This record gives sequence, C-alpha cells and structure tokens, in this order.
Amino acid sequence: MPDETQPVSRFRPTYRPLTEDEKTVLNAIKEEAEVLEEVYKLVKAGRYHSLALTALEESIMWITKELTG
Repeated sequence: MPDETQPVSRFRPTYRPLTEDEKTVLNAIKEEAEVLEEVYKLVKAGRYHSLALTALEESIMWITKELTG
C-alpha cells in the first residue's frame, strides 16, 4: 500500500520495497511478456511488429510503476 502521508511525485525519487506477493505477481507478468515476445518473433518483422513490441515494453513499464508506487 502506498504511504498516503507522502505526496506523490511523478518522478518518484524513491521506490517502496515490494512485498513477496507483489514480487511474485511482477515476475509472473514479466515471464508471460517474455513468452508473448517469443510468439511475436513468429511474425515477420516490420513497422507494426516494432510497435507491438514497444507497446508490450510500455505495458510492463506501467504495471511496474503501479506496483512500486
């Protein structure tokens, strides 16, 4: 749970430690993203392929930010 007494910084100079359950969830998400990345490799690389990989990376970034906030 975020510390409600601290103001939220968009640039978050510090991160709170994750609980073991949160680490498990984040690791599972990253493992599934790696599986999806391997499936993406079955598709011919092109502009949309690159966009799909970027969106996958962005998705992992945002969920990580949510968990560490």
